[in-house]
Amino acid sequence: MRRLSIASQWREWPVVARRAFIGALIVALIVTGMATGVLRRASEVYVALVAVLVLLLARSAHAGFWLGLERAGVDNARGRWRRRSPLVQRAVPPLLIAASVLLIAWVAGVPPDPSILFLLTISYVLYLLPGRVRRFALPLTAFALVVAYPYFVQQTNYQRFLFDLPVFNAFPAWTRWCRWSSSP
Repeated sequence: MRRLSIASQWREWPVVARRAFIGALIVALIVTGMATGVLRRASEVYVALVAVLVLLLARSAHAGFWLGLERAGVDNARGRWRRRSPLVQRAVPPLLIAASVLLIAWVAGVPPDPSILFLLTISYVLYLLPGRVRRFALPLTAFALVVAYPYFVQQTNYQRFLFDLPVFNAFPAWTRWCRWSSSP
């Protein structure tokens, strides 16, 4: 009977509070793992932590965004946004997200690589194309990038064209951040 009352109390909490509680629990587990030495401090751990928190709290942040705009004095912000053309509704959010991520990375001391900006631009253009055109443009773009890849690798300083991804180097292993792994 006690278990049923805990479940019913959990359901009474607002969705934001439940997601925040789960996020705080995950953060506490990772911090405890790092404090006890089970997890090593590495940038990948922080990236995974931020990704989990974003996935848990994204919907709540989206709802809070509209509420915040209305509290800031913008009348009927969501309704005004929905009256915009579908192309504008599709085009603006990826630009804002990419700009925010690049700005945060730049503030953290990681300037954006020109090759990643180039690939983001290609992805954005493909994203905006109508479905009928995208069906042909996507394979042609992939083929053009595959054909152009040897050109970039044959350059004397090809790393200025290709950003550093595990595809081009050794893939990071769990041994880097887990103490109990069997690495020497």
